[in-house]
Formats: sequence, C-alpha cells, structure tokens
Amino acid sequence: MCTSLNTRPVSAKWLAAAFLNLSLATVSFAKGPDLVVADIWEQNHQIYFSISNIGQDLCPGGHTAWLFVDAQQVDAADISAEIAPGKSHDGVFPKYYWSCQQGQYTVLVRADSKYTIQEENDQNNDRQETWQCDTTPPTIISGPDVSDVRQDSATIRWVTNEASDTRIEYGDSMGVYDNFSYSDKMVTQHEATLSGLSSDTTYYFFVKSADAGGNSVESKPNSFETLKPESKPDLIIMDFWAIGRTIHYEVHNTGGADAPAQHMTSLSVGASQVDADLVPSILSPGLSYVGTFENF
Repeated sequence: MCTSLNTRPVSAKWLAAAFLNLSLATVSFAKGPDLVVADIWEQNHQIYFSISNIGQDLCPGGHTAWLFVDAQQVDAADISAEIAPGKSHDGVFPKYYWSCQQGQYTVLVRADSKYTIQEENDQNNDRQETWQCDTTPPTIISGPDVSDVRQDSATIRWVTNEASDTRIEYGDSMGVYDNFSYSDKMVTQHEATLSGLSSDTTYYFFVKSADAGGNSVESKPNSFETLKPESKPDLIIMDFWAIGRTIHYEVHNTGGADAPAQHMTSLSVGASQVDADLVPSILSPGLSYVGTFENF
C-alpha cells in the first residue's frame, strides 16, 4: 500500500528564523578578562602605569605592557601578578629615564602588548596622553617683604608670576637655615608667618617657590630683627624709717621703663591702711624717691 505525504513549500523567511533560533540556542557569548590602562604618571624620572581589569574573569599573570614616547617603543614591563575583575595593578617601566624638556610629548601605554591574554575586547588596550613639559621657573616679581614683626613672630610676603608653592628657610645665624615653613598650595600671592621666635634676635632667611613642573626660584638672603621684650617699671621699697611722728620711705624703680608721676605709695599698720603719699614726678629706671607719711 502506498501512502502519500502532504507537503508544502518552505519559505526562505521561515528558514532564516529557524537558523537564528538555533544559533542563539547553541552559541554562548565569550567572556574573559578585559584590560585597560587606567592611568599614566611620572615620578622621579620614571613612568608609572595602572592597568585595570574591567572584564568578568580573572586575568592571569604573564603579560607585558609597552611604553611608547612620540610613537617610538622605549620600554616594556612584565606583569606577573593576577588581576581580579574590578581590580588594578600598578607598575613601572624599569629602564626608561624620563627627562622633561621644554615642549610637548605623546606618551602611550599598551596593555597586553603581545596579545597573550584572551580578552573580551583587545581593542581598548591603549591609553595615550599628551604631556606638556615646563622647564621655566617662576619669577619673584614683588618681595619678599617682612611685616607684623613682634617679639616672637614675623610675617613674610612675596608675589610670583605663576602659581607655585611657598617655602621659607630661616635661622638665627647668617648662612645657617635650620628651620623652614612650607605650604604646598599653588598660589601667586605668598604669605607665611614665622612663630616661636626669640625676642631681640636677628633672623636670616630666603624664600623659595616651585611650580607644578618642579621648576623653582629662590630669593637672595634677607634678615629682620624681632622686637625687644616689653619694658615695664618695677617699684620696690628700699627702706623706711621714723623721725619723730613722721615716717620716711625710699621707693626705687628697678624696671626698664619710667614709672609715671602721681602714683601712690601707701602705709599700713597691721592689716589697715593708715596713710598714703603721691610720688609727684616720673621715676626713671634706676632712680629713687624719698617721701613721707605724716597723717596717721
């Protein structure tokens, strides 16, 4: 017995949809680490870098970063440490000596430069920066000026033509600057107050300012003198004696300043004041006045 099959044509649109469904069911999207250069910086004439893993899987060690300066490869750094997802690794290029001359430089760091790691995306491994080198030091256009000098402090001000830090080196012997004041705030109007100074003392100092590029300027040595201790009178009774019913006394100024006229000297017997006498004139340091009590 023969059985006939009921068939119909299959459209191209249906075949395409079936193939797409099959592909989505059988093909899994690739996962893995994904390395990017997060930062580049210079420190002590060496170039440092930070590589981050923005992928979903652990990045094993054993890959290499390359350094390019103005499109020329100048150094390489091997990375042996693993980098977990969301983590970073900081490294340094060991051989290249960075010398910043006047001008502009293109600095590029390439992660996994030898394509050792199977990444999610190996098209984002480069970071390129333009570095502008400044070798011109600041200029002191005003100052340094010393003001607000007191017994134990003084304020020093100066102005530079570009933003820079603030440093004063000072001491109480010429050419010996064993103390300093420093602020890393980048400003053009510089001011610092030196405190804890000794009174009646000559201090020697110079100021120094460095810009963001490390270029610095310093002034010639200068000096200032702190104020002497404040002088005051100091009155003491040197002696007193009786002649008849009159008591005589001698008051002496042992201080460093005049005692004003019309100050009072009093006489007490027991705990009670019984008389007083006015010193009629200014009593200068080292001088005495002899007065009397007659009204007790």
